[in-house]
Amino acid sequence: MLTRAVVRFALVVFVAVPLLSVIADARRLHLGAPDPNAVLRITGYSYGTVWRYNQTYPPQTVNGDGWATTWDRLGRIVSISNDSSDWNGSGIPHNAMANLLTNTKMDATTVGSTLNPMTAWVGGGPPSGDHKWNGLISVKGVLYGILTWFTHPGSYYSTIIKSVDDGAHFTPVPPGSGPYTSPMFPIPDNMPYEFIQYGQDYTGTGVDNSDKYVYAIVSLYPGRTRFISALGRVPYGDTPSCASGLPDICRQNPADWSFWTGDSNGLNWSSTITDGAEIPNNSATTNAFIDNMQYLPRYRQYVSIAAAYPDPTNAQSTWYVQACDHPWGPCNQIQGGRHWNPEGLYLPSIAPHSLVNGGQQFVIMTAGDYDDCCAMTNTNRYTLTMVPATLTP
Repeated sequence: MLTRAVVRFALVVFVAVPLLSVIADARRLHLGAPDPNAVLRITGYSYGTVWRYNQTYPPQTVNGDGWATTWDRLGRIVSISNDSSDWNGSGIPHNAMANLLTNTKMDATTVGSTLNPMTAWVGGGPPSGDHKWNGLISVKGVLYGILTWFTHPGSYYSTIIKSVDDGAHFTPVPPGSGPYTSPMFPIPDNMPYEFIQYGQDYTGTGVDNSDKYVYAIVSLYPGRTRFISALGRVPYGDTPSCASGLPDICRQNPADWSFWTGDSNGLNWSSTITDGAEIPNNSATTNAFIDNMQYLPRYRQYVSIAAAYPDPTNAQSTWYVQACDHPWGPCNQIQGGRHWNPEGLYLPSIAPHSLVNGGQQFVIMTAGDYDDCCAMTNTNRYTLTMVPATLTP
């Protein structure tokens, strides 16, 4: 049986410990010390010096675009590229190629190599069509990629492929040099997908149910009048075994996907892709669409980059950076757009392994002017290009 003195002591301890914590917090704030629980907000950004892979040619050179990367289970930087040449001078062309990068230090130690030449996806070229990489992500040791069949002048049919052996082989393989006979998303106005990245091998933080779903940006092109960046998701709890038969990205089944329909809390999803609502896009131009999105732990926000081509006949582009509280918004544009002329940088994608200080600094993978192709020189802009970025505060 507790004595009255013991009870009194317990009450003093129970009340005093929280009170001391409150006093300490108040003293710290009064002295101007930062609150470790405060949520930082992105208020600005700046870019560093643009680096091109071939600027040290010879020997380093490569052609191509679409350099989205993922951070796989082995800690490797796995990249995709399209309309590529083999690395460092062989000149062998590939419609789609999977690559490895040593690092993104943007110096001579940054060396690329071919992980998989994707010869089964060579395509027939104009006027029939080509296979093009779009998104790539590593989830529980499995690499998933989006391959889109581009016909000429322009219809788009997307299929998810996967590799369970770290990129050595991908399935399914298309028949011959043509398109898939049964693509996952056989919708002419369904443009490429780009996965939202949360960390190495999609370990993530569980924020916005990322411990249950893989999210992807879906670019739609309704009526072929303007691009719309919608949001899709697919469960992944059963990856990589697919043993339970439950909906999962590992099944490569379009029925497992759903698409956000526009509510402010991210609660309403449809199995019909054309029901997808536009992710808030404050880029102030209908030519810009969100190409990618990366979660930044430092800010507990996502950063996305929308790219626009104000004059496609001229080698120039504009990037708009915006911060989003959730994949479905709300989103706010940060500063004004950055105009790239004559570089014409396009298809920007944040490298998830490159985050420093929780995302205050990172490297953007991109490519330059596609009309400046494909000489093996140190001035060719149609090459792997890296842009360092720093956010404030």
